[in-house]
Amino acid sequence: MISPLVKKVVLLTVTVMCFAFVVIMLFGNSEKRLIAKQQKVITERVYQVKKEQIADIVNSVQITLETAIQSSYLLYENLLNTRLIQLNQKLAKLPEQQWCGTLASYLVHEKIEFKLNNAQGVACLTSGFDSSETTIQPFKAITASKQLNDDLVLTIKYQQKTVIAFVKTRVAHLIRNLRFENSDIYVWVNEVINFDGGDNYAKRIVHPNLPETEGQFLSTNTQDIKGNLPYLEELNGIKAHGNIYFSYYFKKKTTNIIKKKLAYAQLYQPFNWIIATGIYTDDIDAFVNHEIQIIADEHTQQNYILIVITMLLSCLLIFLLFKFEQRAISFKEKQLNLEHKELELKNYKQVLSSMLELVERRDSYTAGHTKRVARYASMIAKKMGFSKEDIAILYEAAIMHDIGKISTPDTILLKPGKLTKQEYKIIQNHLESGYAMLSSIEALKPHAEIMRNHHERYDGKGYPRGLKGDEMSIMSHILILVDAFDAMTSKRIYRNNKTKEDALAEISSLSGSQFCPEVVKVAIPLLSRIKKVAHEHDYLSNEYEQARLAYYYKDSLTGLFNYRYFEHILSFNHELYGLQYKCCYLVSLVNFHQLNKQQGWLAGDKELASIGATLTRYFPDAIIFRVFGDDFLVLSEKHIDVEKSELTQLLELDDKIIDIALYHFNIDQFKMNNFEELGHIMDKLIDESKNQNADAELIKS
Repeated sequence: MISPLVKKVVLLTVTVMCFAFVVIMLFGNSEKRLIAKQQKVITERVYQVKKEQIADIVNSVQITLETAIQSSYLLYENLLNTRLIQLNQKLAKLPEQQWCGTLASYLVHEKIEFKLNNAQGVACLTSGFDSSETTIQPFKAITASKQLNDDLVLTIKYQQKTVIAFVKTRVAHLIRNLRFENSDIYVWVNEVINFDGGDNYAKRIVHPNLPETEGQFLSTNTQDIKGNLPYLEELNGIKAHGNIYFSYYFKKKTTNIIKKKLAYAQLYQPFNWIIATGIYTDDIDAFVNHEIQIIADEHTQQNYILIVITMLLSCLLIFLLFKFEQRAISFKEKQLNLEHKELELKNYKQVLSSMLELVERRDSYTAGHTKRVARYASMIAKKMGFSKEDIAILYEAAIMHDIGKISTPDTILLKPGKLTKQEYKIIQNHLESGYAMLSSIEALKPHAEIMRNHHERYDGKGYPRGLKGDEMSIMSHILILVDAFDAMTSKRIYRNNKTKEDALAEISSLSGSQFCPEVVKVAIPLLSRIKKVAHEHDYLSNEYEQARLAYYYKDSLTGLFNYRYFEHILSFNHELYGLQYKCCYLVSLVNFHQLNKQQGWLAGDKELASIGATLTRYFPDAIIFRVFGDDFLVLSEKHIDVEKSELTQLLELDDKIIDIALYHFNIDQFKMNNFEELGHIMDKLIDESKNQNADAELIKS
C-alpha cells in the first residue's frame, strides 16, 4: 500500500507541477504579446531615428552648399577687382582706339564681359552685357567699374550663370565623394526643370549608385518594380512642403539586388535642386530582428529558471517574476535608446570624417598638421590634470579644427605663396563653416566651441570674435598654442620653418599677449622634450601639389614657367632645394609686335609656343621662363656658352621679320629679390648693349 506521506508528496508534486504548467503557459502567451509589443515599439523608434539621420545628412549638405556659395562670391569679387587693375595697367600703355579690341581679346577666355562708356554713350561692349539675368534668384552678377580717364569708364562683370555654374560643379563634386560606413548609403541630386512633371521634368546631377546616368533627363512616369511612381511622389511632396519622406524599390549599390528603400528629399530652391538620401528597409528590419532575437533568447533562458522557482515558491514567485520582467524590459529600452544615440553620433562623425578626408586629400599639409596638433594638445591637457573625457574632447576637436576648409576654394587653400588681404579674409571663414557643421550636432557642441576659437588670442586681438582671457576655456587656449607651435615648425613652400627652440622662445615672448600664461608655463617644458617636430613638406607629394604649381607657376601659352616662379627661386635659391642658379640669359624677341600686327595675335601666340619648345630642347638642363610678354629667360646652375647666330638659326628666324637680342649676366653680380628688380637689370644691360653698338658704328665711320 501507498503510505499517506507518499500520497501527499505525489499530490503536492502534481499540484505544484500543474500550477507551474498553467503559470508557464500563461507566461508564454504573455511573453509573446510582450515581444510583439516590443518589436512594434523598437521598429517605430528605429525608423524614426533613421529618418532623422537621413534628414540630418541632407541638412549637412545644404549647409555646405550655402557656405560654398558665400565663399565663391567673395572669390569672384576678388578675381574681378584684380582683373580690373590689370586691365587699367594694360590699357594705359595703348592708344584709345585699340582699347575695345584689346578688351575683347583679353577677356574672351575668362568669361568676363565688359562695357566701355564715353561721354557720347557706349563705346563698345560684350554682346548681351546689358541683358537682365533671371536664371536664379536672389543671386546676381558680379560687377566692377573704373574711371580710366576723364572720358572713359570701364565696367566688367561675371555673369550670374558663370558663378553659379562654378558653385554647382564644386558642390556636386563634394556630394559625389561623400562616403559612409554603410556602402549602400549615398546622396543624390536632381535638378527640376519643369515642376508640372512629365518627361524630361528633371536632370540628374549626382548619383553615385548610377554614375552613368548623370546628365540624363528623368520622367515622373518612371515606375519601380512594384508599379510605384517615385519621381512623381517626390515631386508632389516637394511642391507641397519643400521636403518629403517616401518609399520605393531600387537596386542596392553593393549587390545590385532590388530592395525597398526609405528616402528623404529636400528642395534647395535657388538651384531647383532636389537633394536626397535614403536607407534600405531590409537593413532596418535586420537590425530590429537582431534586437528582438536577443530579447527572445534572454526570455528563453529565464523560462528554465522560472520553472524551478515556480515549483518552489508558487504564487509568491508569480509576483516576483512580474516585477523582474518589468525591470528587464525597462532596462532593455534604456539600453536600446543609448545604442540609438551612439549610432546617431557615429553616423554624424562618419559624415564629418568624409569631409575631413576630402580636406586632407586637397592639401597634404593638413593631415600631418592636425594629427600633430591633436597629440601636442593631449599631452598638455594630461599634464594639466584634465579628465579622460575632456582630453578625448580636446583631441577630437583638434583633429577636426580645420574641417571648415572644405568650403575654402582650391585656388586659395592650395596657393603656394602668401595670401592677399581678400584671400586671407576668405580663408578665415573656415572657422564659422566648421562651427556650423559641428554645432548642429548636439554631442559635438563642446568640440565646435573649442574649434571655433583656435585663431583667437589671449589679449583679444584674434578672430573671428575677438575673445580674450577667461572668455574662452583653457582647452581653447591649449589648441591656440599648439596650432601656432606646429605652424611655426612646419616648412611650407612660401617660407622656411623655425627651429623648435626658436618657436618656443617666440611663444614664451608672446605669453600674456597671444598665449595664455598658464598654458605656456606647462607647454614649454613638454614641447621642448619632443625629439621630432613637423616633417619637412614634400612639395610635389601628390597630384594636388603638382597641379598647384602648374596653376600658379606655369605660363598657359608656352608651358614654360612664369615670373612668379622666378621670384620664388630668387627667394629660396640654394636654401630650399640645395641648388644655386648662377648663369642667366635673356633672349629678347625684336620686332615681335610687327609679327602680331601683320599676321595677327594667334600667329604670334603660335610662334611664341614654338620658340619656347625649341629653347626647352636646346637648354635641357636649364629652367626657362617666359617674361615681359615676348621674351624668354634661361636660368642655369652652370655657365652656358651661347652664340646669337647659332640660336637665330635654331629658332628658324633668318627669313622672318623678327630677330633676337641676347643678353647674359651672372646672378651673383646682382642682388635681386623680385621680378621688378630683374627688369631694372635688363634695362641696364640693354642700354649698355646699345652704347657698345653705337661706339662700334662710330669707330667704323
